[in-house]
Amino acid sequence: MGSTYYRRHGLVGPVILVGLGAILLLENMGLLSGNLWTVLLRMWPLILIAIGIDLLIGRRSTWGALLSLILIVGLFVGGFWLAGVRVQSGAQLLPTQDVRQPVGSAKAAELLLSPSAGQLDLKAAPGSADLLRGRVPSEMGSAVSMNVSAAGTLARIELRDSGAVGFPFIVSGDRAAWTLAVTDQVPVDLKVAMGAGEMTLDLGGLDISHLEVDTAVGQTTIRLPSHGRFQGKVSSAIGQIIIEVPSGLGLRLHLSSGIAGVTVPPSYRHEGDDYTSPGYGATGGMVDLEISQAIGSILIR
Repeated sequence: MGSTYYRRHGLVGPVILVGLGAILLLENMGLLSGNLWTVLLRMWPLILIAIGIDLLIGRRSTWGALLSLILIVGLFVGGFWLAGVRVQSGAQLLPTQDVRQPVGSAKAAELLLSPSAGQLDLKAAPGSADLLRGRVPSEMGSAVSMNVSAAGTLARIELRDSGAVGFPFIVSGDRAAWTLAVTDQVPVDLKVAMGAGEMTLDLGGLDISHLEVDTAVGQTTIRLPSHGRFQGKVSSAIGQIIIEVPSGLGLRLHLSSGIAGVTVPPSYRHEGDDYTSPGYGATGGMVDLEISQAIGSILIR
């Protein structure tokens, strides 16, 4: 009788998928404490260790596979525990700080926002004498700094997060949230660069002169204004881009979708990678956007 050869596929991939799903579920329910997404970014060496355990022990026999599974799960659980991630009974909000910058003598503004991870909500503040106001996280190790400069009548405001980039697809509640309002009294050149998380830019009512939005991982939702004329670029590596178009706005799109799915209203004229809404070029608002999504989906609605 010949010997039996035990062969199976690796355990590391399935364990990571199951674990990531469990983490996302607990995070969305607000049951995890600690700077979870910063920890996830720093945990990648554990994957190499887990692969080594699987190759050394897990592929020799059924009992070896079981022992390998126990060691790999214990490795990740222990790593997150030592990094300060805990399951808790309820959500804990991060401490926040107020940000405010008056319009002053500015006739135009350039606004640069750089959250590393979390949630960003931006909307108009009609008639506000503050060019920018709102609340941002002030957690130790990831506080947000604000730099303000002026060149003639142009005001430049930069908000930058000192924290590391994380990896959330969905962020719950107000945890790690930037909540900002921008005046409609001056034209705004808006640039946003987010590492990972969920972003909602409600541009309705704002006077946008230019738009640039870049996200590594997560969901980006942009509600376009019903008036005005500007150009912009929106890009993301992994996740979803949603563009909400108000009635009457003329929109022209150039889409680079990689392996992402694309959904565009059937009324749009389609030529190659270019899409044009009905009425584009007529009187009223006109927006030209270049949209790039490598993996995920693009939704125009």
